[in-house]
Amino acid sequence: MSTTTEDASHAADSPLADPDFRDRLRELPPSAKLVAKVLEGTSPQSQGQLADESLLPDRTVRYALNRLDGGG
Repeated sequence: MSTTTEDASHAADSPLADPDFRDRLRELPPSAKLVAKVLEGTSPQSQGQLADESLLPDRTVRYALNRLDGGG
């Protein structure tokens, strides 16, 4: 699988490319990391859509979002 220029520029714009964000993310639970990854590649989604996309229960997504929000 090759990486296109568009894929590379999108990855550079991602918060996950920021070393400070990645350091803060390391301290969060796996569910928050998964939700952050799902949010990285998509347009804004509802909590229910995030649950569907991540295959996590609604309450776990809610917890992950709260942790991500509290982590900046």
